[in-house]
Amino acid sequence: MSSSIPPEIKTPPTTGSGTKPLCLIVGLSGVTNGGKTTLSNKLAAHYPPGVVEILLLDDYFWTDTNKLDYLQEVKHWDYDKMGALNFDGFYRDVLAKIDKLTTSPNSSPPHILILDGFLLFNEPRLLAVCHLRYDFSLPYEVAKHRRETRFYDPPDVPGYFEAVAWPAYLKHSREIEALKRQEGIDSQHRIR
Repeated sequence: MSSSIPPEIKTPPTTGSGTKPLCLIVGLSGVTNGGKTTLSNKLAAHYPPGVVEILLLDDYFWTDTNKLDYLQEVKHWDYDKMGALNFDGFYRDVLAKIDKLTTSPNSSPPHILILDGFLLFNEPRLLAVCHLRYDFSLPYEVAKHRRETRFYDPPDVPGYFEAVAWPAYLKHSREIEALKRQEGIDSQHRIR
């Protein structure tokens, strides 16, 4: 994955004419069941109503199985790859939310927009719009245990985590680590 943002990708304006931010965009990404959505919801509850908005990448999985890869070895659809998500639709909604938060006459800044998704930083357009980026990680056993206690629709089949979800996380995590090195970032948990 390249660390440079293609020139056609423009970061939307999120500051006013002065230095006061209109909208702080926080990206939470990383391991499945790592606590991203829990943190998003706790942050939203901490602030007055209307200050924090959350967009979940999990709401953008393709529902049309013609757009998903079927994995014969586990007899299940692959939901842990970039192609399983409608990134164009998510990005479009991110831009619309930013526009609403920064231009609405009924909106008083500052706002916090949280983007939450396990592959968020693997998509250059989404990486580019985030002011703060937090990459979550967990040890294998903890991630597996948490995954086993959650309900998915459709449900995971036996062996899906071991054969698909965890190897996909490791692959995507290596891409993010390469990006950190290219950008000169040495923090284990934060991508600036």
